[in-house]
Amino acid sequence: MALLKWGNVAETILQTVAEEQCDLIVLGSRGLSGFKRLMLGSISNAVADKAQCPVLVIKQPPPAPLHWRRVLVATGGSPWSDAAVDHALELARVQQLEVCLLYVEQRRSRRMDSLFSLTSDGKNVLALAEARAVAAGVPYEARLAQGDVATTILATAAEQQCDVIILGSRGLTGFKRLMLGSTSNAVSATAPLPVLIVKRFLLP
Repeated sequence: MALLKWGNVAETILQTVAEEQCDLIVLGSRGLSGFKRLMLGSISNAVADKAQCPVLVIKQPPPAPLHWRRVLVATGGSPWSDAAVDHALELARVQQLEVCLLYVEQRRSRRMDSLFSLTSDGKNVLALAEARAVAAGVPYEARLAQGDVATTILATAAEQQCDVIILGSRGLTGFKRLMLGSTSNAVSATAPLPVLIVKRFLLP
């Protein structure tokens, strides 16, 4: 189906998605980041902010038409991360993909007890994600890493030769999304490979 419409691009895309009951939005991106991305009114950013369904952001033409073999999904144990894990596992089950489960710890303190607590939390979150992967019958690898979250996600995706990154989103918008350091925003702005953003909106 091909449609030609007039109006604000982001709003028209969202309206059309609702009218046609689409399950996925696929958009290109120029790869802008930070305030430049926000102030230039990135269409992919504006749509991802408000979309009710998953949004796939693509920077470069894929070598084969979305022929994925291995996906990376980052989890932090939050409800929106859980939604991303569920989506990744279902996608992997249906399309027979491998999944790399990743938990990234940020070093906030040099105290050993704080570091131990972070490591323990990460192992627990990964254990739950692994259990869900086993229940889904999906081949997986779990990795626990430390560092800047967005940078580590990108580095791990490259190291593991993943074809797509799947992230959860809280459904924040505008400056609140930017100032709270949205991981999905940071990764989708700089990732050379496709990023699939799975939405879970916060209640008012």
